[in-house]
Amino acid sequence: MTSHSAEGYVNRPDSCSPPVAVSDIKIVSTDGSRKLPVGEVGELWASGPQVITGYWNSPEASAETFRNGWIRTGDLARLDEEGFCFVVDRAKDIVIRGGENIYSTEVENAPYEHPAVTDAALIGVPHRTLGEVSAAVVHLAPGTSASEDELKAWVRARLAIFKTPTSALFPKRPCRAMPTGKSPSPRLNRYSVTKQRDRSILARETCAMGQTNIATLWTPEMIGSRSEFQSCMT
Repeated sequence: MTSHSAEGYVNRPDSCSPPVAVSDIKIVSTDGSRKLPVGEVGELWASGPQVITGYWNSPEASAETFRNGWIRTGDLARLDEEGFCFVVDRAKDIVIRGGENIYSTEVENAPYEHPAVTDAALIGVPHRTLGEVSAAVVHLAPGTSASEDELKAWVRARLAIFKTPTSALFPKRPCRAMPTGKSPSPRLNRYSVTKQRDRSILARETCAMGQTNIATLWTPEMIGSRSEFQSCMT
């Protein structure tokens, strides 16, 4: 759909570029009702000869994803005045803290600037009053060190205060185990406020990544007691 090279890449390395000549992209409101103006974040839609017409034997999923020759990518993005596209997050990966949208890629980029950090990912943790808060999963380079408070202050100096992770985990292995470079969603997937099953997944998989003291994730504002949270590991 897009091709990024030469002067465009030099000037906008964080963009995925404008669409190629035979394709088109647009930013649409998340409910699919209207096209959004330049600079506003919404869902990225794309069209062109590369787009399939639907999923095999799945009419309901096809109707949800494909609209009059356009595909709903599930990515949240914005366009600048020259048509360059900037992907800010996957729609499913947003952390919504008290009504404020926290885009995981934006927050993940901040720890990367720290000299001790080799990898970072953001997950959402249920919160009793805010609905959800963010936690950073950070891998440090061998022989280096950085505390939770140090990394929180690092992010706070670069982003709005509400985007600062409330806690940090330090696994022994890098977060991004997938060939695409994306975070391994099954291991880092945030758990649901109402489903103990999802909470169990986060606890067990975080332990599998080398975080032995899973109880440090728990805070008094979270849904469920500390003992209930710790029981997720068994």
